[in-house]
Amino acid sequence: METHSDITYRNPATDLAAAADMQRVLEDMNPLPQPDVPTDDVVELACGLTLDGQVITLARVRELTGADEEAISRAALSSAPEAFLTTLLERGTVAIGDRPATPDLLGQLVVGDRDMLLLGIRRATYGESIDYELTCGGCGQKLGATVGLDEIPITKSPVPGATEFEVTLKRGVVARVRLTRGVDQNAVVHAARAGNLTIAEADTLLLARTVISLRGPSGATRPVAGQMDAEVAMRDLGLADRATLLEELRKRRVGPDEDGVPITCASCAHEQKVQVTLSALFRWN
Repeated sequence: METHSDITYRNPATDLAAAADMQRVLEDMNPLPQPDVPTDDVVELACGLTLDGQVITLARVRELTGADEEAISRAALSSAPEAFLTTLLERGTVAIGDRPATPDLLGQLVVGDRDMLLLGIRRATYGESIDYELTCGGCGQKLGATVGLDEIPITKSPVPGATEFEVTLKRGVVARVRLTRGVDQNAVVHAARAGNLTIAEADTLLLARTVISLRGPSGATRPVAGQMDAEVAMRDLGLADRATLLEELRKRRVGPDEDGVPITCASCAHEQKVQVTLSALFRWN
């Protein structure tokens, strides 16, 4: 190191620290080009999945291929909506966080997050928009409409990964409830189709799977979900309490808005909404 007056000179040829400092300065002045990272296969979940204490909020999907189309079409022929949906998600989802997207993991996701995956698979396969042909409810004219996937309103969980909540029922009873998961949705749809269930019977099955426990005014807690008498417990609830629970499940639902996207008729200015349903996203016979 050489010195002159009050100034200290550091020679990069002999001073390793000085050489490193100079390299950083040069890199800042001439940053290396960074490759573009593809984002059309990344899906941000509306709620997220908690695994081993960690909240996973990102998933990765991929473009569907002809082989996938054959498998999904075969599932569609079974007339089982849950089989069609399950096959589509399993074929099109690559990973949940850094874990492979196994059927078990996909089943643990809340329904809204599974819908987010469907939007992601649609985007990766067909692009950013959906074309509709519909009839105007105002003037009756046929019209075409294009809905961008980014136009669909998304409701996100206020607390990522949080799926449980409490609902106060009549007589001071407090229900501990969790959001509907994919495995619950599949079970209810399968049972309703196989057993020709009424809406009320399907509601009983859904509540039996999503109500974790009931706590009375005295503090005594009755476990529900996973118990042999879960359906009996939900049948024993009053109609008002059942309606309250179902409404809370509906209100707390996350993911794409089920109400649809507003479309305005160019001829009469009538506004109506088109729903982004599974059949609109993926049309297979």
